[in-house]
Amino acid sequence: MLNIIIKLRRKKKYLGNKNENYPKKNWSSLILWNCSHPKNKNLTPNLISNQSGKYLHRFSWLDEEDIGELNPEWNWLAIEYPKNNKAKIIHYTLGTPCFKNYKNTDFSKIWYEKYNKILEGLE
Repeated sequence: MLNIIIKLRRKKKYLGNKNENYPKKNWSSLILWNCSHPKNKNLTPNLISNQSGKYLHRFSWLDEEDIGELNPEWNWLAIEYPKNNKAKIIHYTLGTPCFKNYKNTDFSKIWYEKYNKILEGLE
């Protein structure tokens, strides 16, 4: 299984929250579910409501061999990973460019282009 190990570049993220390293960090931000997998049938509303974020974000109900591979280009972490013009989905995990600390970072131009296009559609 492909597992990018990175040393986080920032100790703080969105709204000053602590940015911690842990297994499968950011995997839960983009998931392709196999709903027919028998172990996923254990994810009832009751179980989810009574489990910790740690349990859920680390996919603790699954064994390692139950988890497939997703190319990191499909969940590229802006600022945390080096700039990659081949990224398919950009994840602004530390904060979006509308926050002053991230206004002129990698991928901020793309974010503003999409943001402005959305605003134009609302007019």
